[in-house]
Amino acid sequence: MIYYLDASVLVKVYCYEEGTEAIVNLLRSEVSFYSSIVVYSEVLFTLRRKMKNKDIGKNEFLRQTERFKSHFQTLINCIQISDDILNILENKVLKHSMRALDAIHLASALLVRENIDEDCIFVCSDDDLLNFAKEENFDLINPAETGT
Repeated sequence: MIYYLDASVLVKVYCYEEGTEAIVNLLRSEVSFYSSIVVYSEVLFTLRRKMKNKDIGKNEFLRQTERFKSHFQTLINCIQISDDILNILENKVLKHSMRALDAIHLASALLVRENIDEDCIFVCSDDDLLNFAKEENFDLINPAETGT
């Protein structure tokens, strides 16, 4: 079993939100996790925005960005933007009316599913992206719906 994670769920690891416990428990399991390279900037900029909005303090921001960088290197199998991703964007994902980074996540998840001989579960807390993933016949997990 493998899991594709987008930024909406990874942020929950570093800032307590609905679904935090569910995603932390999932990350502790002995499975493989994948995400697009774009998740790196998405999580860091979200943490920065939370600091700017005073949802977290500067020290917490610094601590959580370091935690994320460490997790990113050790837990996440990173999907680079490649010709394969661009082909999937053109041939499959453009049929959806979606935000650009969501399209990259969906294309990356489709690439993972096509190239790895295991079930791929799409893990996300963004309702729009979940709907697009559902249209592509992914099994889905929304940690915000499985509990805190």
